[in-house]
Amino acid sequence: MKINSSLIETVMNSLFVAKKTFEALPPLPPGIKPIYHRVLNLLYLNKEQEKEFRVSELSVALDMQLPNMTKIINEMTDSGLVQKVRSNQDKRAVFIQITEEGTDYFINHVLVYRKRLQEEFEDIDEEDCYTMIRMIHTIQKKIQKAYDRNGEM
Repeated sequence: MKINSSLIETVMNSLFVAKKTFEALPPLPPGIKPIYHRVLNLLYLNKEQEKEFRVSELSVALDMQLPNMTKIINEMTDSGLVQKVRSNQDKRAVFIQITEEGTDYFINHVLVYRKRLQEEFEDIDEEDCYTMIRMIHTIQKKIQKAYDRNGEM
């Protein structure tokens, strides 16, 4: 079935609402960027399994360009949220670890915030959430493909 122009417009308006929803989130503390949450999340959740990440592995896991990830890690290191640790086996290898300060921030801000949203989302069907996630990713890929193929407007 073909999607008509009116439905495309509704999809685009919904993406605008999604962006506005994200912008309605509480402001982050000074010096904290949204990407820091994603980095801390990955490091925190993998800390128990003692999984170590190089900057290059973080960039792949978070779908970021390596130079941008390097810049983010340097900023987070300067702010004390993460630290760079040399490997005992290979002195050339540097791993990124969440610090105690980063762990405290993650627990006291990110996890508390997520708990509040979890309570608010209780009446939303879990499968609807997964459908929304899949569709956002699908639409992002389709839009990117359309502009990769056709260039700028």
